[in-house]
Amino acid sequence: MPKTILTLENKLIAGFVSTSLVVFLALVSAWVARDLQRWQLWRNHSVEVLLQVSDVRAAANGADAARRLYEVSGSELQLPAYFAESALVDEELKVLRAMVADDAAQSRAVGSLSRAAYAALAQMDDEISQRALQRDLLGIDVALTDVESFNRLAEFHQRSEEIEHRELQYREERMGQERQTSRRLLAIVLLGSLVSTLLNISIQISIRRDVLARADDTRVIAEQGERLAEAHGVLEHRVEALTAANHIIAENSRDLALVRGALERKVKELDRSNKDLAQFAYVVSHDLKSPLRGISSLATWIEEDAAESLTGDARRHLEMMRDRVSRLEAMIEGILSYSRAGWA
Repeated sequence: MPKTILTLENKLIAGFVSTSLVVFLALVSAWVARDLQRWQLWRNHSVEVLLQVSDVRAAANGADAARRLYEVSGSELQLPAYFAESALVDEELKVLRAMVADDAAQSRAVGSLSRAAYAALAQMDDEISQRALQRDLLGIDVALTDVESFNRLAEFHQRSEEIEHRELQYREERMGQERQTSRRLLAIVLLGSLVSTLLNISIQISIRRDVLARADDTRVIAEQGERLAEAHGVLEHRVEALTAANHIIAENSRDLALVRGALERKVKELDRSNKDLAQFAYVVSHDLKSPLRGISSLATWIEEDAAESLTGDARRHLEMMRDRVSRLEAMIEGILSYSRAGWA
């Protein structure tokens, strides 16, 4: 049986390589984890942009709904709601422009969206002014066509859908990068763990062989008493080698425990961040449903209360409003489903 696999020098080299590898892997893991966090922030930013676009669209639809109610009822009580929603459109657009300021393509798209929104609001203001002017001049309410407003809003919705489509592409790309970075981090950790384990196993095998060799030397010393002094010196030397190897193993074990603890904390922080994001989407989705149901119910009440006086165009407009409310509810339900998928 051979006495040793590794000399003391080789053991020290192996211990140094193992420690250096652990430090290197910790640095690489930290760099990859920071890259992973950056992609997660960009993905969250895409979700926030999508939600903001929905807020802008909801405000524009609210202004259009208030304008239609005024057109149908002729009551000026609807105008405060219209002006409030118009002001909200401007505020939501400012927030959206700030969110995409670092993206030239999205900034241009938001600029086009802003122009379309302001054009639609200007057209609605003009129609409201014409309605009021004709009522003052003729003494009766005269319903005006809202074809131009419809076209302006259609352009506005087209611009918003273009922004959403581009942002969804961004989100998919960033999620792909996030998954790729996660796999890279996992591969680095697994590779480092494997190499460190192999080095430690090699050192442990060497130690075990040294122990067995020491037992053999002890028997040889018992049989050959005349070589006791020489054998004793060899034994002390090997004990020193074992002590140094054990110290290196203990240091490596502590380093591995620290790295493992840091990785576990990062995983917990990521899980907590994902849960917070899912809870936020869940709460926002529920909060948006109530005003949409109110708009749909209001359209139904108007159709029921003014069934005899409504024109065919007015009925189609009400039906169109309910259809768009249903579409927005479906979109909100999709966000809610997404949040539920995040909890799964």
